[in-house]
Amino acid sequence: MADNDSKGIAALPLAAGNELIIVGNNSDRVRAYLSKTTKKYYYPEKGDAYALLTMKDGSIYKHEFYYGSTYLSQSSRAMPIPKDVISVKVFDFQGKSRDINPESESASK
Repeated sequence: MADNDSKGIAALPLAAGNELIIVGNNSDRVRAYLSKTTKKYYYPEKGDAYALLTMKDGSIYKHEFYYGSTYLSQSSRAMPIPKDVISVKVFDFQGKSRDINPESESASK
């Protein structure tokens, strides 16, 4: 929870699997928070545009790999891999796809 008048936020994955959350505030100092939870990440290649993640319950969602996502905020392009994902298909900007193994991806890349 960022309890000030926040104007920007960015999440950066760390090698240990947790995230450093940086929050810029209006008329106050920048604050940094370290998450307690760890995650696995997929680090997209330069030409990767998005991924389709299939979950254990059969739902599918799309994760886009942005080069900057909002005003004054830019999180890493790394995609956290949810624990209940069963498959990940990555698409590049030309529409070519490839499957990745969500079990083999990690924050240590």
